[in-house]
Amino acid sequence: PERGTEIDWQARAQALELQLLAIEHDDHLPIATAAAFRADPATSELAEIDRRLQAVYEHKSDANQLVPLWKRRSELLDTLIAARKEQLTLIRI
Repeated sequence: PERGTEIDWQARAQALELQLLAIEHDDHLPIATAAAFRADPATSELAEIDRRLQAVYEHKSDANQLVPLWKRRSELLDTLIAARKEQLTLIRI
């Protein structure tokens, strides 16, 4: 894969993470909803991907793993944002 692709996925993941943080810090969310969100299986997978990314960077090992990891991280963040927005819609009805 081209280096440009890697940068795009990484930038996309970082932008999505900022969106997710903005949603999480919405003052209108009850604490129970935030706790349920942290228990989401996608959140656990996200933590695992973060560990794997860190290992690749620290050990300067197989750089070919970076693009798929950043891509999966972006997909998970998309899923978490969609789920969080759905919860907000249900809460505000």
